[in-house]
Amino acid sequence: VMHQQRRKGVATALLKNLFDRCKKAKCKTISLEVRQENSGAVAMYSKLKFKKKGLRRNYYQNPPDHGVILEKSLLSENGEHSK
Repeated sequence: VMHQQRRKGVATALLKNLFDRCKKAKCKTISLEVRQENSGAVAMYSKLKFKKKGLRRNYYQNPPDHGVILEKSLLSENGEHSK
């Protein structure tokens, strides 16, 4: 999302649309990675219930940074797609 459009809910809306499409396609999980130092993105993904699954050390360059691997389950506790 362009810098001047951040903190307006654009990324959250896009991701929720993605979640809906993935559920319709019977996907079970979504995974991604984000720069460790990108605290705004990390906070947004946490709010959307992504969980940290790993770390890719020195994954990014210019500037150097680690990649945090995040994952979100699209299934409820009973194994069905959540709402």
